[in-house]
Amino acid sequence: MSQDVGLEFIKNPLLRITPQQCLNDPFECLPSNSVKNDINRLLKSNSVPVKDSDTFFNDLNSFISMHGIISLSESPDNLLMWSHYADEHRGIVVEFEVDEDNPFDLFITDIVPESSDAKFGRVSYRKARKYPYNINNDSIGPIRDYYYLSKSDEWIYEKEYRFITPFTMANYLLCNKKNPHWQKAFKAAGLPLPIEDSSQSYVKSNLLIHKEALFASWFHSHNTGALFLTNVNSQRICKVILGVKSDTEKFISSMKKYESEDPYRTYYSSFTDKFINVEQADIDPDRYELVFNDLNKKTR
Repeated sequence: MSQDVGLEFIKNPLLRITPQQCLNDPFECLPSNSVKNDINRLLKSNSVPVKDSDTFFNDLNSFISMHGIISLSESPDNLLMWSHYADEHRGIVVEFEVDEDNPFDLFITDIVPESSDAKFGRVSYRKARKYPYNINNDSIGPIRDYYYLSKSDEWIYEKEYRFITPFTMANYLLCNKKNPHWQKAFKAAGLPLPIEDSSQSYVKSNLLIHKEALFASWFHSHNTGALFLTNVNSQRICKVILGVKSDTEKFISSMKKYESEDPYRTYYSSFTDKFINVEQADIDPDRYELVFNDLNKKTR
């Protein structure tokens, strides 16, 4: 994450649920023409009693429109990842412990994700977009999961894992009330803007925003800039790694400032005057690689 986001994360650990239309790859969650043709052929077959074509695709598109993605990587030292997603090495990497038997334990939410077909899985990388399995009347779930968890093999360096989750799992909505698209979404719903005291602020989305306006904010977030965020379970935070070019003093100041905010989120102990599971990346002297060193050793 970037430096600004990293500093906010230390203060309040949140991750973004990103809708399909806000992802940087236009192929995301996009079924190929071949799978559409295969489905249409199946639906027109007299031998298989299935839903009509419009209903099938409406069900598929409805799921995609109502769900978002939280992306993680298994690779903390990939140079491209640091450059593209960590503010050109000025940001941080946060390491989480994910229980594969209960992956959504990573988050603090009142919503039971499994009730909305939420899923956690590893992304597969491939050349072809065609759905490679047999298609029948029960294929909507497998097809949507396949396209949520498939990307071009040019992205293989990301070594990505994904949470696919309903946007209603968000605890907070970060929005800018001055954005004209944001104002339009609320006006269309016949509702007042929920933020009165600042131009940009966290809002408890499930408490303060009317349902219709919340839906409008999600569906038009590529225009409104609205960010849907969910709380991270602090007990699942294992390590923080500062980037090579990060402003170390800013992060040190933030970790010390918020030391006592959460007993499960302690990056620094004033009692021992030591950082806890915090490292900083350095450039390997001989190779195109990063090495991670305990921040305590660097600050002594």
